[in-house]
Amino acid sequence: MLMRTLQTKLENNGTPMSAEQISHTLRQALVVPVPTAKGNTQMFLNVGLNQNFNAYSTEKPDRRRHEGNETVDEENVWNSFEKERTSQPDDLDSIIRAVGLKPLNIYNTMAELKTKLGLKTYPNEIMLSQNHLNYLEKVQGML
Repeated sequence: MLMRTLQTKLENNGTPMSAEQISHTLRQALVVPVPTAKGNTQMFLNVGLNQNFNAYSTEKPDRRRHEGNETVDEENVWNSFEKERTSQPDDLDSIIRAVGLKPLNIYNTMAELKTKLGLKTYPNEIMLSQNHLNYLEKVQGML
């Protein structure tokens, strides 16, 4: 019943999807913590697969191999990726919008994750045992 409701919401938003496509998209969704130099996690990278992004697209259709797409300006490649990623919503973005939430950025802070996905979390002191907190403090002290 929930899947059919989501399909209806997606259809109403102009992005119809099959139950299989929705399931596949949700299975591919992934947010990875990115540690800082100090060893603590400050940012989360949205690395879900974007079916619309083609890293090997070129102006010349006969260039299909990686060697034919040589790029030396990494900053330009990243800016191009960010621009295309944000201008072309992927299936996950459509699903997130359909349920009334905001799609994630490529990089997100914990506060952004909570706000955009409507999450509420508790401090580590409430969620983790004292033994686990002591272990985490010991590990962070080693870095």
